[in-house]
Formats: sequence, structure tokens, C-alpha cells
Amino acid sequence: MLRSWRRPGRRVTAFGGVALTLLGAGIAVGGVFPGSGQAAGPDRAALSAAAADQFVTGESTGFPRAPGESLTRRSVTTTESGLNYANYSRTYQDLRVFVGGDVVVVTDRTGAVKSSSAGSAPIDVDITPRVPAARAVAVARQRHPGTVAGDPALGVVAGDRSLLVWQVVVEHGGAGRVHAFVDAHTGDYVGSWDEYSTGMGTAGTASGDMLQARFGRDGIDGSGGTPRKVAGPDDVTAFYRCAGTDSAADDEATDDRTMLGRGVFCHTPGGDSGISNETGGLVEGTADIFAALAEGLVDPSRAGDPNCWYPAIPNADVRAAAGPLNHWFHLIAAGSGWAGPTCDGGTVKGIGIGPAGQIFYHALLRKTSGWTYRQVRTATLEAALELHPNGCTEFEAVRAAWDAVRVPSREDPACTASSTPALTSAPAGTRLANPADFDIADRAVVESPITANLPGKAPKTLRVDVDITHSFRGDLQIDLVAPDGTAYRLESSNRLDSADDVKRGFTVDASAEPAAGTWMLRVRDRCAGDTGVLNSWALTF
Repeated sequence: MLRSWRRPGRRVTAFGGVALTLLGAGIAVGGVFPGSGQAAGPDRAALSAAAADQFVTGESTGFPRAPGESLTRRSVTTTESGLNYANYSRTYQDLRVFVGGDVVVVTDRTGAVKSSSAGSAPIDVDITPRVPAARAVAVARQRHPGTVAGDPALGVVAGDRSLLVWQVVVEHGGAGRVHAFVDAHTGDYVGSWDEYSTGMGTAGTASGDMLQARFGRDGIDGSGGTPRKVAGPDDVTAFYRCAGTDSAADDEATDDRTMLGRGVFCHTPGGDSGISNETGGLVEGTADIFAALAEGLVDPSRAGDPNCWYPAIPNADVRAAAGPLNHWFHLIAAGSGWAGPTCDGGTVKGIGIGPAGQIFYHALLRKTSGWTYRQVRTATLEAALELHPNGCTEFEAVRAAWDAVRVPSREDPACTASSTPALTSAPAGTRLANPADFDIADRAVVESPITANLPGKAPKTLRVDVDITHSFRGDLQIDLVAPDGTAYRLESSNRLDSADDVKRGFTVDASAEPAAGTWMLRVRDRCAGDTGVLNSWALTF
């Protein structure tokens, strides 16, 4: 069962001076299985959240951060494959990042960080506007006639070169709600996206049952939500409005045919937002892919859309912009013998519609706003690596299919058996900490992760600082778990030790272990009657 995990409440924590807002902080991650009499393992959503929160601090983890950036964890999605996706939004000097600010961290079932995706490089932009809001409204309405909703908002569109922009929301006739962006320094029109996606309604009689059957996903939004049914304009056969909230109940759709692909695109990280029709085309292509997953493959050439990517795709009609994605999916699912000619003259061996769907779905779970074809290529290759870590067959098929539709590479990841994405080296001798709280229930197990990005071996005198509040510390067994799973006992349980708390340092000879990877502090409560909290812990290499 896929779960999209959220919990009310938030806490702002400083990781070494980096602000991070945690939604659902301080949750318990262990318990006792009913009737089992044995301690439960850590909750995967909570473990993923803790690992991702520590990773995005950028403190010797390899994740780049800029001064003035703050991240807010929005959700954690767990999947039946064991991969988990922690999704963050970003602000820059207290300004919202409208497009390109998302970050997704991928962890496995043990809490180890596998990879991450960011909508942009670290942001660096002057936040003083030189164009008044009124001028931005005039520029937006020239491109998008209609009624301006609310006041223009100042924020950032992030990318290879980030821009300070005014966001102007323009409504027209109940069939569009456009978010237009105008450069707040120059007054130039930057781009837009529309909450309403429209198309040809290719999804037939497909239903949300397919989402549960194929992906273990509970409906459009992962939480059982369903869009409101509305009547669309006469000239639109497929219509979905992405309201941009966590619940699909706030969305609108003309009928069941529009809800699958467009709805899931809306309710995976980054939503529908972007600045060109390239993102809109990917929304439309996703609708076609989910139709194929529900009802079977059809010849993609019937629609007459282009099979090959070309540089003008961002300015194309969304149906034309969807063409290369459709052709790519059919190539990877069924191969070039059935799906038709390739743009590079090569051949592609299909892997089947089921594995192809899993790879694309897991790519959606690491999506960021303003998604482009180059980013989809990278996301699907990383998904193939992590879903199939023991071989390269699926990875090579994904890459061959992207080459076949001429989508350029953005430094493709490499595949070897049991591939692990490369990390950038960081200086040794660093102290890394995880300050996230974990409740320690009776006879429960909790684990808190720290991801290190350090060269060479761990030291012979690895220091482990532990801060635990507990009313009977003799209940506790404490281990340091290395990235390869080797456990180093720090403290054994002792029924004669009735004192409170564990607040001390330990020294471990970890010289047999590589320093890089995800380390865990595992705390097991072995007796009933007393509880506590793992407040924080740290490693000094």
C-alpha cells in the first residue's frame, strides 16, 4: 500500500544555521505489532523524513545549498518497492519560489539516501524589484486577457539563471486560471502555466482502480481524494483543474477520463506549474501514458503528433509537445518493432508495459515544478537504477528510448550492477548531527539516520555523541549501524541501571568502514514500563 504521509503541525529547526521547516516533526517511528510480543521496526515514512531532513542541510552530504534558502518538507510518500520520496518546497530570503524551488530526496526502506532531485541550482538573485506591480499586470494582461485575481505577488522563478518575478493570476471565462510571470527587474514576460489542463480525453473508461492495482496508490492524491465533477466548455473534451493543494477534492474534472494522468501529475511533487508548454505537454503525455496503463497500448502515431523532440517544443501546442513522451513510453514498453520508427534510426528493445509504467511513475514521484524533457530523462534513468539495482537491462532500455526520440542528455547517471549514485567529496574531520526527535515507546525500535559524504575510511576513533531522555536507561540497547549494515554496540540493556537518560559520547573503531553513506543510530527499548525520546545524536569523523 502506498501512503502519502502528512501530519499537522510544524517546527523550525536549525541544522548548523540552516533553517528547515518540518511538517509532522517529532513523530514516533516504532511500536509493537499487535499480538506479536516483539518490537516493531521503524516507520518508513518517519525514517525517510529524518534521513532527508539531515541530507538537505548540505552539511557534508553533497547537497548544494545557497545562503538565504529555506526548505519546508511537504510530504513523504512510501511505495511498495521500498523507495520513499520526501518532497520539499523552497523560499529564498523569505520570498516564495514559484517554479523550480522543489527538492525531492529518495531513500530506501532502511533510510539510506539514494538520490535527490532539485528544480534548480542554488539561487542567487537580487530581490529588489525595479518594475512596479502595476506594470507587471499590464504585461500579463497583454498576453492573457481576463480578470486579474488578487494582487501580484513577488517571488522567484528558479533555473540555471534565477529571476525575480511578479506573479499575476488571470482568470478568463471559467475555463482558465493562468499564473503569468513578469521579470521584476526588466518588465519582460517570462512565461506562464494554467491551472486548467485540456486535451483530447484519451483515457477512455479508465478508473482509479488501476492506480491501486499497479502502484498501490490510494487514488489521485494518494489519500483517496477525488476531484469535483464539473461541466467544461463545449470545445474541450478533457478538462482538469489542478488547484495546487494536497487534496484532490479541491480539484475539478469534467469526467473520469481526465482524472488519472493529469490528476497524478498534479499530486506528485512540483504539481503542474512551469513557464512553458513543455511542462504542459508532459502533463498531456502523462494522461496518455496512464490511459495506456489502464486500457492497453495503442499505436502512438494515430494522433499525428511528432515522435521526435526538437528545440521548439516549449513553444509548441501541448498536444504536439506531448508527442515525444508518448513515443518514448511506447518504445520502452513494446520496443521499436511495434511502436514504430525511431528518430535516430536505431532499435529499442521493450521491457513490458508494467515495468515501463513503474519506472515512469517513480519518475513522477521525484518530479519538480517546471519539469522539462531533459529532467524527465534523468528522472526515469534514476528510477530505473533504483528499482532495478542488480542489473542494467531496464536502464539501458530507458536510455535507448530517450535517444530514439532525440531528447538530449543532462549528464546521464551511469549504471553498474548494484549502482550507487556518486557523491561529491567533502573535507574529513567534520561533525554531522541529526537533531530530529524520535519518541521511544515501550519495547520499540527507533532509528535516526545521518548521511555522510566523506572520502576514504571512517576513523579508528569515530566519536558518537548521544542525547536520549529516558526514565529508565537500563531498558535501552544502543547500536551504531554502518552504511553496510554492520552494527557496533554502544550500550547494552541493563536491568540494574535505573538511572535516567543517556547523554554521553562513545568511541567506535570504524576503520573497516567507508565513511560515505547513511549511518544509523538504532535505539531498542527492551523492557516495558518506561519511555523516552531520542533528542539528537552526532558523528565526528
